[in-house]
Amino acid sequence: MKTWKLIKIIILIVIPIFFLITTISLNFYIYNQSVIKVENVKFPSPNGNIVNADIYYPRSSNHPYPVIIYLHGLSWSKNSDARFPLDLARKGFVVITLDQEGHGHTSGGLFGRETLGPFFWKNVIGTLDYIYLRPDIFNTSAIGCFGHSLGGWSTLLASVTDSRINASISLAGPSNLTAFDGSSYVTQFRLLNIPYSEDILHNPELMWNHSAVHYLNGTYPTLGVIPQNLLLIYGSNDTLVPHQQGIDVYNAINNSDICKLDIMPGADHSLMNTDLFYTHVKVIQFFQEKLLGIEPDAEISIRNNLVWFRVYIINLISLVLILYLMAISAFFIFKHIQIPIKNNNSIENNKSDYKAHNGKINKLKQLGIITLLLIISYAIISIIWIFIDHLHLLINNLLISLNIAGMILIILSLSWVYYKNRKGFHKNSVKLSIKQEFNIKGFSIGAFLGVLLIGTYFSFCGYFRLFLLYPKSHQLYVYSLLGLIIPIIGIELLFRKVIQDELFKHNKQKKKFATFLIRSVMGVITIISLIPLIQIVSYYYFMTTIFIIFLIGTSLVNIYLYERSKSVLTCVIFEIIFLAFILSNSYYLF
Repeated sequence: MKTWKLIKIIILIVIPIFFLITTISLNFYIYNQSVIKVENVKFPSPNGNIVNADIYYPRSSNHPYPVIIYLHGLSWSKNSDARFPLDLARKGFVVITLDQEGHGHTSGGLFGRETLGPFFWKNVIGTLDYIYLRPDIFNTSAIGCFGHSLGGWSTLLASVTDSRINASISLAGPSNLTAFDGSSYVTQFRLLNIPYSEDILHNPELMWNHSAVHYLNGTYPTLGVIPQNLLLIYGSNDTLVPHQQGIDVYNAINNSDICKLDIMPGADHSLMNTDLFYTHVKVIQFFQEKLLGIEPDAEISIRNNLVWFRVYIINLISLVLILYLMAISAFFIFKHIQIPIKNNNSIENNKSDYKAHNGKINKLKQLGIITLLLIISYAIISIIWIFIDHLHLLINNLLISLNIAGMILIILSLSWVYYKNRKGFHKNSVKLSIKQEFNIKGFSIGAFLGVLLIGTYFSFCGYFRLFLLYPKSHQLYVYSLLGLIIPIIGIELLFRKVIQDELFKHNKQKKKFATFLIRSVMGVITIISLIPLIQIVSYYYFMTTIFIIFLIGTSLVNIYLYERSKSVLTCVIFEIIFLAFILSNSYYLF
């Protein structure tokens, strides 16, 4: 008994504290090695927005500092990737990262409207104005700007309309919207209530004046400026922003002395799938040469890797710690709040199912039963996955296919419950089951844990500057909640009423290791079942990693929630609040 009490103390107190101390220490070490401080500032832009930005100050005292503006991509934020700011600061640059229009904390973002409103890139012009207001800190003759995807697009437009930028880099940024296929964004723009008059990707006039090539070749009424130094890096296999977009800019400038084009063979839009560190090294070396006027650091790739891996470790440990705290919260809640489980001899409590060898199940037989159930479970999940995938291809709408599959799961699961308890199935047993499901106390606990998970996630992302996934708008969050109700109910019914009840039915003795093993197995099976949801966020490595980690965590917590409440809907409420929060960051659900 004392040993088990000690184990619980270690699991519930010692391990979380160790994770927290490790994360804080690593975070402090990384930032202490690179920057002296990170300052949050706000300033106006010509668009009328209030831009929210962070300034990374290097440990070097050689000011005024050369300054680099770092622009994130669509659906990201200024805290999405600390690797570039930290490594550039180590080289003596001040780095300004800002939330682009409709993103993060810049006006219009964070539950506002994710928008590519007309002239969104003028936030960069506002940043240049801010730099010129502080000549004692910033070297106004050594200003760089770069970004990826949407960030590369903003960089190109700012570079061809403002001569104050001395060196710029576009990483897979659109340059010619008149040759860009934006058809996949039509539905998403309509969901966000973006009118046609503000639809940059489909309104011909806006497509024209948001294309860098038209400023360069004189086809736009206002002739743009020629960038002083420009590096273009595109992937040969990029289907989102084809490398022809980079070629168009290169040809429009028509001067190889000031414009360099680098097409990475085999690289996709992330520019990371062929050489993880190639673009990172190129960015730093380019700015060392063009802004500092020094020979690029040849050893940068070795030193750079350490920063990358440390940042990844902080992200991973922080996500695990968030889920750890969530599991501990659930444990303590049920320690003090008991949800009465209705004693129903006809549903889930058929005593004859549990009698074997005076209440003891032969271990070999138990292992065989669990193995058989696992095989059946994997078969069911495989069929569901194949069905959803093929249905998605057939009707070209993942949300509809998920809901159809969810309805089928609900029917199959309820049919199984009825079949298993058909002999004792009567009016009173149904009433008891419904009363158990619609338990106000259980609902409240599920909702509280869901909101607590979101709040904890926000807090950690703010403190550790982690990649934050948040809804594009209130409207998309509500749509996601409504759209996911049926498939999540179907999945939870299958896993709780069919698989989990069957697995735990033969483990009434509650052996500690057996219970742990079964919970772990349930978590793995749940992840496999939710692969169609993983596909929604699979276009970015960070998003996929975060989503999978949270799926594992929420599914494991749900196993415990169901054990304590015997209410599938309690599990659904907890899971759907957070999953909808994450998935409404992506348009592709719709």
